Amino acid sequence: MSLTYIVDGYNLIKRTPCFDHDVLRSARSALFSYLEVFRPHGSLKNKLVVVFDSKGDCFDYREEHSFEVAFTNGETADDKIKSIVSLSSQPRGIVVVTDDKQLKSAVRSCGARVMACAEFLKKGRSPEEKQAGFFNAGELDGKGALNIVQKEKITEELGRIWLKKK
Repeated sequence: MSLTYIVDGYNLIKRTPCFDHDVLRSARSALFSYLEVFRPHGSLKNKLVVVFDSKGDCFDYREEHSFEVAFTNGETADDKIKSIVSLSSQPRGIVVVTDDKQLKSAVRSCGARVMACAEFLKKGRSPEEKQAGFFNAGELDGKGALNIVQKEKITEELGRIWLKKK
């Protein structure tokens, strides 16, 4: 059975130092890169929806991703997530990713599952990456390890060097 993961976007960003940038657009971009590369929602059959409280500059958002991005309009992200879960014919197939206690309680009462933000992010690592410590706990708690954006920059730089691109 495929699952639908609904991520409380800003809650996850604010709980994860490597995504928590001063500029919200940068924070969202770092999160989106992580989701694309590490796929913590698992199988391609699983659906992923990342929900954000709206800001005026978000309504023209048009980036393409392998997952859905939703900005609320006239309601909070929590209300939007509760609505999605309560209107679902299969709430047991929904996993809500948040650390918000009230939201957890509300969606559980509708039959959805709940996953903590750090637990969700750790699911994105392969056994080899876990063994090598590729995305270690330091990246989740901000204690000096490289974050995903820094790793992407290093990868791009090494690609240019190895492939002799400029």
